[in-house]
Amino acid sequence: MHSQSNHPLLTNAYIRLAERYPFFSYLYLKTEIKKDNKLPAAMGVCFKNGKIHIHYNEDMIKEKNMNPSEIADVLYHEYMHVVDGDVFEKNQKSRLWNI
Repeated sequence: MHSQSNHPLLTNAYIRLAERYPFFSYLYLKTEIKKDNKLPAAMGVCFKNGKIHIHYNEDMIKEKNMNPSEIADVLYHEYMHVVDGDVFEKNQKSRLWNI
């Protein structure tokens, strides 16, 4: 079982993201996902141990009443930090972006 299946709040958002941008399906397979309700943002991304890590604040997402399309937009934003190379810059590899 892939670790993403343990995060149903993000499942529909990932499907919507992959439909719009198929490349992100590949990144999705390289992603570890962690729920972190202490995160001061809806989501953040970092790269460590050879994997992309998406952290999300489920409470904040629910509080903002975000629908799957809105969550997909946030995921797109987070993955763009990876595509743009932000997470690979020197001394930034384990920094959580968007916090």
